[in-house]
Amino acid sequence: MGEEYRSMLDDPSACLHSESTIIGFIEEIVRGVPMRPREERRATPRYSIESIVDVQPLDDAFRPVGEPYRAITRDISMMGIGLLDSRPVHSKHLAVRLTRPDGKTLSLIMEVLRCRPTNTIYDIGGKFVTQPDAND
Repeated sequence: MGEEYRSMLDDPSACLHSESTIIGFIEEIVRGVPMRPREERRATPRYSIESIVDVQPLDDAFRPVGEPYRAITRDISMMGIGLLDSRPVHSKHLAVRLTRPDGKTLSLIMEVLRCRPTNTIYDIGGKFVTQPDAND
C-alpha cells in the first residue's frame, strides 16, 4: 500500500476535485443507504457507512508526511467524512481513498476539524477540500 499511495500523491492536485465530482462519487457510494436521523443542523445529510479506507497524513502543502495506514469510516456526507482509528491524527490534512461498490476509487483531501478520544478509539471528522468547478 505504501509505495502505491505515495506515488499517487506525488502530484497533490490529483486528490483535489470539484464539489460536483465529489458529490457524484459519494452518491454512488451511498445509493440505497438510509440517511442518519437528523439530530443536528447540517447542510447535507450524513450516511452511516462502515468501510476500510486508505489514509495518508499530509502537510499544509498536501505533501505526504508519515506512513499511510488504514482507518474505518463512521459516516459520510457530500461535504465530509467521519473516521475511526486507534491512533490520534496530528496532521491538519489527510488524503483518503474512497472505494465505490463497483470498485472505482477516488482519493480526496480532508481537512481535519476534530480528533476526539472515545474510549479506545479516536473519532476523526473533517470536510473535503475542493477546487472550483470548471464552470464556476
